[in-house]
Amino acid sequence: MNIRTKITGCLVSTLVLLGPLNSAFAQDPYLDLIQGYRSNSIADRFPQMVGPFTLVKHSVNPQDFTVTAEYEAVDARATVTMAGVRASNKDAAYPIKDGADDPVVRDLFEKATQYHSTQPGEIAVQTTLPYSAGRAMPCVTADAAQEKHAFLVCVVGMHSRYLLIQPAANYAKGSKDAAERSLADFATSIATTMNDLGTPPVNGQAAPAAAPQ
Repeated sequence: MNIRTKITGCLVSTLVLLGPLNSAFAQDPYLDLIQGYRSNSIADRFPQMVGPFTLVKHSVNPQDFTVTAEYEAVDARATVTMAGVRASNKDAAYPIKDGADDPVVRDLFEKATQYHSTQPGEIAVQTTLPYSAGRAMPCVTADAAQEKHAFLVCVVGMHSRYLLIQPAANYAKGSKDAAERSLADFATSIATTMNDLGTPPVNGQAAPAAAPQ
């Protein structure tokens, strides 16, 4: 299922609009504060387990506001990217609108649709999945029936970042419907968890616990 990695690299490299780093940013790679969260604090919030998926690694690149987490399950893998966008004519991050109505989010969604629609033998369908108290995110499902691979790509804005969720499964040893449900459950759970992060850390550190009553 190496195609999953290709999708991630293509979408992120195409749409993260980075400009030349100014000297202050280059000297301090942790100046990536957006809505109270730094990349490192976002990375700490990814769940270790999501259904049958286990977090195997994550990487942080504060210079382009990006956190990427990789999950694995039996016959399934997933990549989750959460990042801001740094416009070429600004020193600060461009604030992505929460929800689906943002140019970067819409562009990512359309490129994911186009990618899967043009792959030989794949059928791609646009849909939505619910997350966190009645919200919904745009997704693309794709089925490569000959290889028995099911794909899902969901993208939505939250915390002035975009969240890109890309699970994929091989259903040769099971049913396509069960594989697709597993991918949808993973995407819904990740989006809900990352949306409901709670109070931002203080100065990049976790907020202190409340005193006992």
